[in-house]
Amino acid sequence: MRMHTTLAVAGIGLVLVSLASGCGRRDMGRVSGTLTFKGQPVPKAAVKFLPKGRPAGAGETDDAGRFVLNTLTKGDGAFMGACVVAVEPVPEFEPGSIAPKPRPDIPQVYRAYQTTPFKADVVAGKDNVFTFDMEK
Repeated sequence: MRMHTTLAVAGIGLVLVSLASGCGRRDMGRVSGTLTFKGQPVPKAAVKFLPKGRPAGAGETDDAGRFVLNTLTKGDGAFMGACVVAVEPVPEFEPGSIAPKPRPDIPQVYRAYQTTPFKADVVAGKDNVFTFDMEK
């Protein structure tokens, strides 16, 4: 009888872990990609996907401009459907300064959901890979 209880508890634990990791979400897809400005990688930028009526997913670019989105848990991606994509600079400060360094590599038009031209369709249960190049 003890072995059955142990197996049942282990099985429940595996189900909970898979749900928490996003593997069990049928309404989300993993999202990754690259962000560039005039073809050059953009590091230290927050890429944010906003689906209609759902929480936004966000990820920070690395030195090569690559990002992975997180919404509910690390690496789970974004909710499925049409998303508006905004890009914001991760603030960096010079020693002794209270104003963040200017980021000409992230034009103002891309920084707000209301003005960005970037859109993306996230497909649930898939690995969605996007490339965004800011040209203005």
